[in-house]
Amino acid sequence: MRGQGKWELGMSLAEHDRPEFVGAALRRKRMVWTEAKDARLRELCEQGVPYDLMATDLSIEFDENIGRESVKDRAWKLRLRRTERSAWTPEIDADMLRLTQTGTTYNDAATILNAKYGTQFTRNSLIGRASRLGGYKPRVKPSPEEREARKLAREARRNAERRKARQAQGIKPRRVTPRPEREITVLRCAEIEPLHISLFDLTSKTCRWPYGEGPYTFCGHPSDGSTYCAPHFHLSLRPAS
Repeated sequence: MRGQGKWELGMSLAEHDRPEFVGAALRRKRMVWTEAKDARLRELCEQGVPYDLMATDLSIEFDENIGRESVKDRAWKLRLRRTERSAWTPEIDADMLRLTQTGTTYNDAATILNAKYGTQFTRNSLIGRASRLGGYKPRVKPSPEEREARKLAREARRNAERRKARQAQGIKPRRVTPRPEREITVLRCAEIEPLHISLFDLTSKTCRWPYGEGPYTFCGHPSDGSTYCAPHFHLSLRPAS
């Protein structure tokens, strides 16, 4: 039946209207802190118990509904500081330093310690603990030669894995046809020593054969009214096949 939390069975509506039943479900007994509760709260704070577990312990011991926020406020009023319990022990510290100093990365060391001791350490927590114990060694950056060697080694491993995968799938390697070597064309030159004059010194009777790659200079020898002198004129003609 809906609403049984407020209305009691076997009672009429008029009986429920009596003052002792109006809002009975909303009224709660006020919790009062006593000396016994304060003493137990002080003990739990010294032991470093979390506030939610403190509330559960006090509720069971004194048979009252005591919430976490109420416990936290009472501890603040009494100026009780909860002692934080460290998860690090001398045994865990020794194992952590042994793992990290033998070449194990901090990430792998955290995984090993969590599996062995049931903790929840992270890589950064291990680095902070090792630095506080004086056993943290910063990673030395590799030189450019070492980075290039590692890059080549990674590419070689990837190529080997690709070849194995292709062989497993029955794919034959492609045959690479070698390219023929390109013949180097020997440029012809005129048997004449250029004067290397500038563009502003050229006239209609001087050779305009350019030299250099910029700024250019020109041959400058007499051209007999042509664009080039005789040797450069024959050089500009296409050789007979």
